[in-house]
Amino acid sequence: MLRTSPHAIYNADETGLQLHLRPGKVLAAKGDKSVLQVTNSERGQNVAVMACCNAAGNFIPPMIIFKGVRCKPEFADGSPPGTLIEMSESGYISADLFLSWLKHFNKYRPAENCILLVDGHASHVKSLEVLDYASDNGITLICLPPHTTHYLQPLDRSFFKPLKVYYDQACRSFISNHAGRSVTKLQFSSLLNQAWGKATTTETGTNGFRICGIYPISRQAIPEHAYAPSGVSEICAFVGTS
Repeated sequence: MLRTSPHAIYNADETGLQLHLRPGKVLAAKGDKSVLQVTNSERGQNVAVMACCNAAGNFIPPMIIFKGVRCKPEFADGSPPGTLIEMSESGYISADLFLSWLKHFNKYRPAENCILLVDGHASHVKSLEVLDYASDNGITLICLPPHTTHYLQPLDRSFFKPLKVYYDQACRSFISNHAGRSVTKLQFSSLLNQAWGKATTTETGTNGFRICGIYPISRQAIPEHAYAPSGVSEICAFVGTS
């Protein structure tokens, strides 16, 4: 029988962080037309981070996906404890990488059966190996409906924003203290660790599930206007009947 306690309900999702510094807010005198900030002039390479949390606010160590083929041991230096480091030619998750992450997840979650909420990305739900592994290990995969993750994905609602804010702060601090140096794969894990430690609070984790109405269950959590058809859908329907 599937448990429905907060410790057995998980959400997993990826987000992208870049190897560059996004300009933040800068304090300057009113009317000053020459305000400078140290930043990285190059376009940043995307680094995918797989995060996972349960409704009790417990986070699984992340998976970091660097773009490339050869994984260097130094890429893991300073990373959050237990982090899984992977490489991808595209820089994005694939079915093979998701299976690798699922095995990583299985080491940290409770032994009892659990629910894992994911979006509809092909890597999550279209691999027989992934589905078989989940079934064999008591992991019930539940795919969120298309175009609903901005309301129903707990990590999107409460975690990824503060993670990116803290990561940007860590990048700004690094660049300020290391003039002329760029943020590379060698610094990424330690900078992520600084942000991860600040963002992965119990409150942040539980808030995502509460806001989405997943735990505790609340049918009123999603506003009525979220169920209305979008303006684009209505226009397309009108054009199709003309």
